[in-house]
Amino acid sequence: MEVSNFTDIILPKSIKQPEKCDYCGKPLPKRHVVHKNISQENSEHKFCSRLCKEKWCHEQALK
Repeated sequence: MEVSNFTDIILPKSIKQPEKCDYCGKPLPKRHVVHKNISQENSEHKFCSRLCKEKWCHEQALK
């Protein structure tokens, strides 16, 4: 496949719209924290750090 323009290059979705932390909204690094809870409607939550995960869990416990 020959590319004549940079606009012809198709980027994966993760580069166009990187996944974001469920707590702070920062883009997720390559190594991130995943919290799975099958009792929730959205069973998988992704966080940029362990600290964000702990803050999110604390807020959920107060609800």
